[in-house]
Amino acid sequence: MPPQLAEGAARVIDAVADGNLPLAGAAVTELRELATSTFGPEHPNTLEAHALDAYVAHLEGNQAHSTTISLRVARLRFQQGDPRALDEVQRAAATWELLTAPHTAVPLGGELLALWRRITGVTAEGGTASIPEGIRAVESRLNAFTRVSAPLLATGLPRKGAA
Repeated sequence: MPPQLAEGAARVIDAVADGNLPLAGAAVTELRELATSTFGPEHPNTLEAHALDAYVAHLEGNQAHSTTISLRVARLRFQQGDPRALDEVQRAAATWELLTAPHTAVPLGGELLALWRRITGVTAEGGTASIPEGIRAVESRLNAFTRVSAPLLATGLPRKGAA
């Protein structure tokens, strides 16, 4: 990490280590904004700041935000040919697993599957033997969400956990 971002990253890490998540959130926002203004929105240093933001969001319990950020970072890393794209999509999957609201989990799960398949080169027609276990787990959970939430959405009944 370049010197102009190292101090901000250290503040985030120290705040996390101290258990001060509000301070960590504020520090990572400053870091992300500095990285974006200094290097541009898709620069690898900026993506590192976003990855740190996703981690802080996860620690704060905001799994939807963490998943969304991780998916964006994975997509950009993949477009840039960065092999860390797979690590990012796996981080997105880990936080996506913590989502409980179908109205959030279903669209993010679809995006997660599409990106993970693109990164790994797995096609739906490739047969289940060639599909990594992580993708199969997301597919299974996404199918369960869809089966459970479709009747509720069709009847207009309130969704559990909808907020």
